[in-house]
Amino acid sequence: MNVSFSLQGVIILTGTLLALPLLRGESTRLLVLILLASTGFGMVGVGVFPEDSNNRGHVISAGIQFITGNLAMIVIGLTGKTLNVTCRWFVASAIVGGIGVAATYVFVSGYGFGRGVGG
Repeated sequence: MNVSFSLQGVIILTGTLLALPLLRGESTRLLVLILLASTGFGMVGVGVFPEDSNNRGHVISAGIQFITGNLAMIVIGLTGKTLNVTCRWFVASAIVGGIGVAATYVFVSGYGFGRGVGG
């Protein structure tokens, strides 16, 4: 499983480089690059630092991946209207990213909606 996390991180990094030409505006492109590259490196870190042998590295890497991945979805959703793609996908991206940020906050805060940690 750890190899699959690392491989997924490499795929995210590769996809980031392939998607950059689609983004217009230097500031948007740079922000998305930073967020998605951080997501990819965070995912690689999740695989490199298994939870059972290096919990601290695993948790930090997972936190980076959760936060930056969801923020990237929000940024792409809010700035994607400059692309020639159906607007609904960008709205969905922003909404799902927002839900992801909220879910990450709920998990980190330890609130479980009466069902234990993470709900």
